[in-house]
Amino acid sequence: GALTTATVASATDTPGVKSTATVGFTTAGRILSGGAIQLVFSEGETFDANPTVTFTPNTVTGTAVWTAGTSTLVITTAGDAVSADEGTAVSFTLTDMRSNPRIIGASTVAITTFHSTGTNAADVIDAGSAATDAITQGALTTATVASATDTPGVKSTATVGFTTAGRILSGGAIQLVFSEGET
Repeated sequence: GALTTATVASATDTPGVKSTATVGFTTAGRILSGGAIQLVFSEGETFDANPTVTFTPNTVTGTAVWTAGTSTLVITTAGDAVSADEGTAVSFTLTDMRSNPRIIGASTVAITTFHSTGTNAADVIDAGSAATDAITQGALTTATVASATDTPGVKSTATVGFTTAGRILSGGAIQLVFSEGET
């Protein structure tokens, strides 16, 4: 069957930031206890380790395994059935999802649900895709530029400081734009 109304929403939408993501979709078939939910991310979203999964209602449990090389998260369910009936809304959160490291529009996450017999093509219950949030520019805070000498026309060393909303990866750049007369 086809999943509908699928979304993956991160709590913070600035580059490279860890936050809790909320995943939601409506099934066509049923996901019984022991079934699996697979999410394949396409645009740089990642986890540093296996995230904690919390279903609503919380009588459903799950264990998540992240495979960085394929950007794939597989959640094996336990407890009550995720969707005992077809056409059921499913909702869960994932801890510490790191957003794309750059500014980017919304992307897609492929979601596939599987029967408890495995995660092969013959075990597929439903499949679909979910839109993610767009990743937008964060704002710097506590930005300062302090020169060693504050005498007009005298060259000196300046110390620049700021706190980022996102993260700057190795190979990233910091651009300073000075006002007129400062070089």
